[in-house]
Amino acid sequence: MEILPKPLKELRKSSGIKASKKAGRSAADGILQIQLVNSIGFMVEINCETDFVAKDGSFVEFSEEVIKTFSPW
Repeated sequence: MEILPKPLKELRKSSGIKASKKAGRSAADGILQIQLVNSIGFMVEINCETDFVAKDGSFVEFSEEVIKTFSPW
């Protein structure tokens, strides 16, 4: 009995190939968010592959949300 239809199997196979091609790429750019609250510091570094992504507004907003999540105040 075939659990997965053939197109879904092919999709999983091709996505695995795509992922393996990208596995060796480095995330050399990114953003560093720092927050000080009552003499306690929080620092989060989020990396990406290009400076275009690092400067993008949605990436900056994402990093701000991450630092807010980790800092309890």
